[in-house]
Amino acid sequence: LRASGRLKSYGPFATWQECAVRADAMMNAYQYDSAIALGTKYAAQLDDTDPAACMLRYAHGRSLFKKGSVTAAAGILVPNGEACSGLDEDRGAKSLYLAGKSYERKKMWCTAAKHYERIAELYPEHSMADDGLVLAGIGYWESNQPDKARAAWEKQVVTYPTGDMAGEGAWRLAWT
Repeated sequence: LRASGRLKSYGPFATWQECAVRADAMMNAYQYDSAIALGTKYAAQLDDTDPAACMLRYAHGRSLFKKGSVTAAAGILVPNGEACSGLDEDRGAKSLYLAGKSYERKKMWCTAAKHYERIAELYPEHSMADDGLVLAGIGYWESNQPDKARAAWEKQVVTYPTGDMAGEGAWRLAWT
């Protein structure tokens, strides 16, 4: 008790926003356990109107994904992908992409497809939007929903004819 009182007198301490930057750096340096620890510590303090919240949740969720905790990762990445629209387009789109990959690993193809589709819905200008539609189609195809698969691939071909996945979407659409 005396020690914690003494430590408090050495402030000021880092804000959660500063810790978000630190968690991002740790994630990029492959220090996943440290990024997870910061994400866990500050999760309850985040302000969803602050782009730093997107940064911290993405670092937390991606680090969990990299460590193989895909269920826990998806639990953080899905809400982050939804909340970051208009705040941090890059981390929002990447959050939904990794959430989809998390569900793919669990062979939950339909759930993965829904999160991939959200990339194009929430982040239509992001470079991953056309990837999301192609992957959504694959997810629907794997979950035995060929009509939804074709619809996703058709939307990708029509909406993103020059995207990096244009050939893949066109091939899959023609193949079906």
